[in-house]
Amino acid sequence: MSYVFKRLYPYRSHDAAKSCYEIWVTRHVMRFARELDAEVYRRLRQFLVKTADEGKIQNTELYKNIGDGVSEFIYRTTRIYSFDDGRRVVLTHGYKGKHLDRSAGQKEMTRTIRNHYLAWIGGRK
Repeated sequence: MSYVFKRLYPYRSHDAAKSCYEIWVTRHVMRFARELDAEVYRRLRQFLVKTADEGKIQNTELYKNIGDGVSEFIYRTTRIYSFDDGRRVVLTHGYKGKHLDRSAGQKEMTRTIRNHYLAWIGGRK
């Protein structure tokens, strides 16, 4: 399966991009976002914009590290999985379900997408 990575919040100037975190997404996340109800979408988007502007994720209620370099943005029963490469937060895919329903498959999918991303970034340099 091939993955396409796009910057979610493009900055107008190169200096702005240097001083802020970048949020990157896959097509899976964009499709998943269209399925969310308006309140959940608004809340997660607010959090992502704040993350991009401030560069540091401090809200452990909405953003949790679940191990193996994988994190999740959480609002109610909606989860968007991600990883951080030091400059970017890359959103890989979404999932609706309770915490206990999360399987190792969600982490594995994030790690697989991360490997594709690292190969893609390596090829761009």
